[in-house]
This record gives sequence, structure tokens and C-alpha cells, in this order.
Amino acid sequence: HPDRVQGRHERLIAAVTKLFARINNGRDLLENRVRRASYAEHLRTRPSEDVAAYRHQEISPDAARLECQKAKVLLRKKDYFGAGLHLARAKQLDPKNRLAQPLILLCKIRDPNTDSEERIACLEEAGKEFEDEPELVCERGMEHFRRGNFKSAEGLFAEALALRPHHREAERYLQLAKSRLQNVDSRPKKKKKKGFFNRG
Repeated sequence: HPDRVQGRHERLIAAVTKLFARINNGRDLLENRVRRASYAEHLRTRPSEDVAAYRHQEISPDAARLECQKAKVLLRKKDYFGAGLHLARAKQLDPKNRLAQPLILLCKIRDPNTDSEERIACLEEAGKEFEDEPELVCERGMEHFRRGNFKSAEGLFAEALALRPHHREAERYLQLAKSRLQNVDSRPKKKKKKGFFNRG
């Protein structure tokens, strides 16, 4: 609501006011059965060039940043579906927005409904494209930790802390990775048992 951002930057207030007006207009349109049917028909018959022109008109970097902020709040609440909707809207509002794509990957990685292959693909993309995003670096560390690759996990958690000091999860899991590595090093090495055919 525009009242909640009073006293902030003028461009933010303008973006929120514009977004709020569009939400109200959309709600009014959807609540009216006749107008809703007319609008749906208009969307079905609209030429593709008209759609491109319509999308071009509504580009707003400020509104896109606001959508990303909303997505971050929903990610903290573990509402991955809602966060995904806001991020898709952010990309539509501003295709050049650099915040949306790493958040989309984070959303897919954390969502328990994402299948394992897609999750791994997202982690690989995060490693190639977003090496300086602390949350994604930490997620890669978590994946190595879960797989028992404690040395790799330790390096990634340390990297996440270098990018964002006092990252709570990275600090906690860095200590856990170090303790697991110490436990592995302190275990006595087992002697290989002779096979059945090697008994003398």
C-alpha cells in the first residue's frame, strides 16, 4: 500500500502508487463478470505485435525491484510459489533486472517440490553464472555437505562468509563441516581384511 512507503524515495512512492492502482484496476475488472469475459476474449484475439507493444509500455525498473523485495520476504516465509510469481512479474516489468534470476534459482533450489535433476541443474547454473551471490554459494555448500563432501562444503561456506560476513547459516555449517573433517581425520584407519580366497 502506498501509505506504507511514505517518507521514502520519490521514485519508490511513485512506483508503489502506480502498482497499487494497477492492482485495484485488475481486481475491479476480474470482479465484473462481463468485463472479465470481454477482456479474456480481447487477450485471445490480440495480435502478437500488440502484445509485444503492450509489454514494452509497462516496463518499470522500480516496480521490478519492488517485486524482488516481495519475493525475498516470501522466500524467508518458505512460500516458494508466491515468490516465483513475484519474480516472474519482476522479469516482465524489467527484463534487464539483475536481481530476479539469482532469486529464481534460489527459489527452485529451496523448493521441496523441485525434482532432483532440476535442482542440480540450478546449482550448476548458480556456480557458473552467480559466483558472487552469497545465498547461492551457501546453497552449493549445503549440497556438498549433504553429500558428505565436507572439504568442498568448508570452502564454499568460507566463500559465502567472505561475500557476506556474519551469514548465520554459513557460519554454523562451516563449523559443522570443520568438525566432521576432524572426526574423519581422527578415525583409526581400518586394515583391509583378507578375502576368503587369500586366507593362508
